[in-house]
Amino acid sequence: MGMYGRLQLAYLLQFAIWGSWNIALGAHSADKGFNPGILYSLFALGALFAPVIGPIADSKFAAQKVLAFMHFLGGAALLACGVVSNAETVNMTTFGALMFVAGFAYMPSIPLINAVVFKHIPNKDKASLVFIFGTLGWILINLVVKPATCFYIGGLVSLILGAYALTLPNTPPAGTKNNDPFGLKALALFKRKDFALFMICAFLVSIFGSNFYFPMFGPYMNEAHGIDLSKATIYGTLNQCSELLFMAALAFAVGRIGLKGVLACGLAAWTARYALFSTEIFSLALVAILLHGLAYAFLYTASYMFGDKVAPADMKASVQSLIAFLLLGVGQFISGVALDYQMKNNQVPVEAAAVQQEATTDEAAPADEAAPVEAVSFALTSVAFAQDASIDEAPAVEEAAAPAEEAPAVEAAAAPAEEAPAVEEAAAPAEEAPAVDEAAPADEAAPAEAAAQDAPKTKTNWKKALRFPTIFCLIWTIVFVVLGKEPKSAEEAAAEQAA
Repeated sequence: MGMYGRLQLAYLLQFAIWGSWNIALGAHSADKGFNPGILYSLFALGALFAPVIGPIADSKFAAQKVLAFMHFLGGAALLACGVVSNAETVNMTTFGALMFVAGFAYMPSIPLINAVVFKHIPNKDKASLVFIFGTLGWILINLVVKPATCFYIGGLVSLILGAYALTLPNTPPAGTKNNDPFGLKALALFKRKDFALFMICAFLVSIFGSNFYFPMFGPYMNEAHGIDLSKATIYGTLNQCSELLFMAALAFAVGRIGLKGVLACGLAAWTARYALFSTEIFSLALVAILLHGLAYAFLYTASYMFGDKVAPADMKASVQSLIAFLLLGVGQFISGVALDYQMKNNQVPVEAAAVQQEATTDEAAPADEAAPVEAVSFALTSVAFAQDASIDEAPAVEEAAAPAEEAPAVEAAAAPAEEAPAVEEAAAPAEEAPAVDEAAPADEAAPAEAAAQDAPKTKTNWKKALRFPTIFCLIWTIVFVVLGKEPKSAEEAAAEQAA
């Protein structure tokens, strides 16, 4: 296998790990009844350590060996996540801790594998030929994973990549002393207006980026469009099919409309897709799914191209770590918290009145003997007023109701149809009406009660939940389009400053 093939396989496995659970966890959590946002956030915290792990590979150990170790650790954590998440009672503290370990191992592995790729690829201008295999890996893994198996499959792939990483070309440490272990020198670039404006806009939009979108995908498709949770991952592969297309077109787009134009399209795509999702129209939701390639490739991937262009030669690694820290770390951590907040504060009751009425009718009396719904409602209301009247001894109400010995019982609502053809007969004497508890034995009413208990009580109002992300992303997209400029290379900026 040639060098391109070796690197392509590594990149395919790298993103198959992330893709194995990233969509499926949303569906799995909905099935288990817990909010997934905090779990995605804990995983994203691993990106905060990318500026620390990278310099270790730069100064102490070969990059491929550090990569192997991180994937062995991450694989073990994902397998443990599978055990915990499939338990009858999910221990969220343990689950969260394991997700943090998995994120700590995985997120810094992205810049590590990029270091290997850029070190050994024959032509750096053709790096997209390798990166596109990451998208392919995401697609392929989602064709086989299920919500209950996602962590097991992801953990296994991680262990396989850990072993395969040891066969990658040697990428030894530079051996130089690292005086910037946290990449803090990159902060100096915020003095450049083009860099500062882009980072602010990209970071704020990333709050409602991938780590908001993927956790909501399964619950959204289920609640808004009735898609079974186990099938949500199949629709999710459309995201990556779109990504393949736009990733391949990225270099062409940069050449035609420049980096500013590409980044503006990426920001606008997040705005458009949340607006389309909020309509809860299935055809528009499919369009929003297919916008993923434009949203992801033209924001996240283009961000790395932006960083490489503006960074001086001695700060390229630090700038890439800074971008990963903000977009994949801080931004995605806030994403999970924002998703939980939006879902929790936009709950509405599930409309199940028809189901409950049908269950009650089936258990209380045969359909041909059941009283009309209007008569039942009127009878129950009459009884309630009659009871209140007897307590308060109000003459007016007593005149409207039958004497005590002829007072209607609640069970009149369940009287056979031939005994209660009219509303007035709902107020039949007590001795002619069966008692409430006689309407149906307790063991016959149990199924209806169980059905009511098992039915979901609330669901997310996605129209309201997605309104704020749409407006928020729109604001910062407009800011970047109006104020942003095509970035200058580090050399061009230095020459301009000197002049």
